[in-house]
Amino acid sequence: MEVNISKFFDSFMQRLAEVDLMAADPLVLIALAIAILALAISALKGRDKISLSASRLVSNFQKLRTEVDSLSGQLGPDIVKLKKEVEVLRAQLERLSSDTSVLSERLFEEERQYILREEERLAAENLKLSREVAVAAEERGVDVGGWERPAGKEKAVETLGEVRKEPATLTDGLSKTRQGFLARIKSVFSKKPVLGREEQEAIEELLIGSDLGVATTKKLMAGLFDGVALTGGSRVTEDKLREHLKQKILQIVSNNEDPEIIAQKRDGQPLVVLMVGVNGVGKTTSIAKLAQNFKNQGARVLLGACDTFRAAATDQLEIWAQRIGVDIVVGNPGAKPSAVAYDTIHKGINGNFDVVIIDTAGRLHTRVNLMEELRGIINIIAREQPGAPHETLLVLDAATGQNALQQAREFHGLSNLTGVIVTKLDGTPKGGIVVAIKDELNIPVRYIGIGETAGDLRAFSAHEFVDALFEDKDELL
Repeated sequence: MEVNISKFFDSFMQRLAEVDLMAADPLVLIALAIAILALAISALKGRDKISLSASRLVSNFQKLRTEVDSLSGQLGPDIVKLKKEVEVLRAQLERLSSDTSVLSERLFEEERQYILREEERLAAENLKLSREVAVAAEERGVDVGGWERPAGKEKAVETLGEVRKEPATLTDGLSKTRQGFLARIKSVFSKKPVLGREEQEAIEELLIGSDLGVATTKKLMAGLFDGVALTGGSRVTEDKLREHLKQKILQIVSNNEDPEIIAQKRDGQPLVVLMVGVNGVGKTTSIAKLAQNFKNQGARVLLGACDTFRAAATDQLEIWAQRIGVDIVVGNPGAKPSAVAYDTIHKGINGNFDVVIIDTAGRLHTRVNLMEELRGIINIIAREQPGAPHETLLVLDAATGQNALQQAREFHGLSNLTGVIVTKLDGTPKGGIVVAIKDELNIPVRYIGIGETAGDLRAFSAHEFVDALFEDKDELL
């Protein structure tokens, strides 16, 4: 308020200067003088109060600053101590990281040595057994087909096309899957000839039990019970169920393009096919069958033995290369897989090969260091031949069921799979995993293995697969 009076006083004095005081009444002039004096006093008092407030504010600020300086002095030693503790913890963390790295490498090497020892032991037992079988067969005049008496470092290796002269039919290859699948359907209808919505859960359980998975099962069930009431209304017959599932599965597994790989160069350089997968899925055998397939197309094929983790794996691939009649690049003992991949790519380019197939060590998708090794191989291939690998195929054992789906998920995240090869379908009722993989990950199924011969690794046909899966056999009726 004092500040407003001061401003009013200044304004008042300016207006007063414009007035003709000589013509004014004396009493008015006296009153005016008194008013001016009062306004002046008020204005001076306002300025004094503002000055006093400012002084108090400066005093309070100085007091606060003193308190802050005091508090900073008290906390200073604690802050220094805390910094020292942080440095100690950082040093401990670095040592722990280093120790963990050393331990990881040590465990990796111990596991490698253990696998090598076990491999040599099993190889020796296999060699002894194969000799005994061959001798006994010769004594009895029996033809043992795909097994031969090994000589030198060669181990008993099953030869392509010798165990069974004719490839299996897809119907025969899927017999276990079909029997298990259709048997479950028939078991549901054995109690009631037609089903209502109350049996929906039973059908879902049988589909999940066939390794189709929960997500795929829900997709297959969509629309099946439309218009079917809990009581009364239309019902689902066995024929209707089978036809519904057949059409749904066909929609899922149908590929947008021909799944078979054409063995021809890309941009004037070899077609590079990278093979990945875990141990024991039939990867090496699939490579041999695929190489035979490419050779039958008239292609010059080169194999790269990048599985330097297991010495026997290189030996086995060498034997396959010799039997099939294709070239192979093998690294020195202990060579890095990426170095072998480098040599293979350059030989493929300089040697004017049409196709290069690169084998990699079988590795669990949970082993971080081995998966990173695979990433290194991929980077080397891409660096030395831009655009390669053109195909990255994951080999899966159908017998592993839903675990195969998890493997596909992990490998796809690392290597951007272009397709999968599902092996051993003839020996398991879990063929439904083919549908689950295509549905959940949208990775095309390129080849399926239904036997031991070269012709038993065949390009996947959606229509043939579904027809074989639902084909009626007398023993199931």
